[in-house]
Amino acid sequence: MMSFNRKNLIIVSTFFPPNRHIAVSRVEAYAKYLADDHDITVIALGQEDKSVNYKFENGAICKVHYVTNKGALTSFLFYTGKESKVMHKFKTLLRVIYNKLDISHFKVWAAKAARVLESELKNNQVDVLISSYAPEDVLEISYQALTKLNNNHTKWVLDMRDEYSDELGFPNWIKNKRQKNELKYSKRADLVVSVSEPLVDIFKKRMPEAKDYMELRNGFDHSSMPKEYKKEEILKIGYFGSLHGEAKPDLFFLAVQELGLTDKVKIFFAVRNVTFNTPYNLKESIIFLPFMSYAESIKTMSKMDANLLILPSKTRLGVFSGKVFDYLSVRRPILALVNPNDVAAKLITDTNSGYIADFNSLEETKKMVMKLYEDWQSCQLKQPSVEDIARQHRKYQVQKLNEWIAKQ
Repeated sequence: MMSFNRKNLIIVSTFFPPNRHIAVSRVEAYAKYLADDHDITVIALGQEDKSVNYKFENGAICKVHYVTNKGALTSFLFYTGKESKVMHKFKTLLRVIYNKLDISHFKVWAAKAARVLESELKNNQVDVLISSYAPEDVLEISYQALTKLNNNHTKWVLDMRDEYSDELGFPNWIKNKRQKNELKYSKRADLVVSVSEPLVDIFKKRMPEAKDYMELRNGFDHSSMPKEYKKEEILKIGYFGSLHGEAKPDLFFLAVQELGLTDKVKIFFAVRNVTFNTPYNLKESIIFLPFMSYAESIKTMSKMDANLLILPSKTRLGVFSGKVFDYLSVRRPILALVNPNDVAAKLITDTNSGYIADFNSLEETKKMVMKLYEDWQSCQLKQPSVEDIARQHRKYQVQKLNEWIAKQ
């Protein structure tokens, strides 16, 4: 087992507990699991300016500098987690408009966070700085602080997560600006991290002067043991999470109907907003579950015979969806309507954990639904191994980064 010399690490991110966002879990995992071997300081977005010792449920402790973003508009755009659905959508719309115009709504936070970061770099020997994008401000204040202080000691890790200049929907002038930033950052970057191999390959082209690159998946982050599986008289299929845009269960519904399985399945949906129509002759087969916590979702999906994954085929590759890791964690098979050439399909194939159909193909969907049904009847459902599941845990993923840090 590799031994670690304790080092001083800083993580800069607008995503950290108690804020609620899907990206919070990734940054939280960095701090939580790296704190076992290193001294961690986090510079994060908060609702008041303060410094605290933050204790995780595993007993690890890190120091957190919470920095506010209190301008009139920026305060309004902050997601509290308590706003109504209408207000949440309105805030999201304004954020989208700001992004399209390349206007940061984190300017107040960035100015104050930059001062905190410079102070930490001046007064402490910081061995590693992890800057987790988005927003862009995190990357820029980190780069400016390192160059302004002529700091060549600190290793700089850019946690890019998803695309940067290649993000869909931006006009060319923003893409060009971001490509220049990628080249600028790559000259100082020691490690560029993203969530999948296809995205890492993109950053190898966009940030060619970075010293190293790493795939670090989001994974799952719970220790719940799957409930003991009980086969019942009807096939239970669950869907947990949101359904946005083209992600609809219409083809799946059609497959169930054309296969004559309407009265042989129960389909459970745990979604906050219902964004699809329920076919009339499936109304008795579809059950909408009340909103539940993450822990409750994990317990409920472990009681399903299979769980449904819907990822529309897109022009870009490298999209896992955090749902696939949660589904794997409960050791129930996955019925995946996805791009068969993308990373989610490869992961499911490599772990022997499910049934894959092209998102756009009714015939493939029917074939996989019937295969799932037949395997369920014969008690031969696919199931990932304990070892395969363990490798998708966030702790395992962060350990890869920890081993890189140990070599620096």
